[in-house]
Amino acid sequence: MKIAFKYIEGNILDEISESPYITVAKTASGWEIILHDLDNVIINGNGSHLLSTYPDANVLVLKNCRNIVLKNFEFGHNPGAHHCEGSVVRLENTYNCFLKKLDLYGCGTYGIYAVDSDFKGRKLKIHHCSDGAMWCMDTTSEIKDSKIFHCRKQVENLICSDGFTTMKHVKIYDNHIEEAVFDIPEYLLECEDVKVYNNTYHKKGINNKNEKEILWWDNQQLK
Repeated sequence: MKIAFKYIEGNILDEISESPYITVAKTASGWEIILHDLDNVIINGNGSHLLSTYPDANVLVLKNCRNIVLKNFEFGHNPGAHHCEGSVVRLENTYNCFLKKLDLYGCGTYGIYAVDSDFKGRKLKIHHCSDGAMWCMDTTSEIKDSKIFHCRKQVENLICSDGFTTMKHVKIYDNHIEEAVFDIPEYLLECEDVKVYNNTYHKKGINNKNEKEILWWDNQQLK
């Protein structure tokens, strides 16, 4: 099934109604949308820009989904929010998920927060998130042709995962990271043409990748 939006811009909750596959869930400060139990669905935003005005809400949650494509959206929290506790896109028990041409911005805690899932990301922009770009637990991920930038206030690790992670043709720049760039066991991280530059960080988090895998330059290490 294919769902194509006409271009829309505004609050993600506007004119939304619950259905067997859409739940509007209560959070401490407001509401968030959960898409659940979808299978073999392509959702095309056609450039739509949707945001949440609730700091503790995830902008969009995919839960118990299979074989889903989410593409051509810009998602984020209200730029007027100064501190967020919700992520931008959250995946829960969602498999064979393809995220394509998404612009994911803060102040959400993470651009992508995934638990018990697997996903592929292409042409992603993840920026201005407060805790990091990606946080994955029991999740396999693959990121290609993407950019991670301007996560300048975050105090955690930038990219965290305990599952196999592939990154190819990824640029990581202009981030301020109080801890590590990568918090991933090195044997679970496969890289090709990853460029890390103009960042400030406490540590790289990995040491044995060669320049064909990760190229570092013009970074500053915190003492």
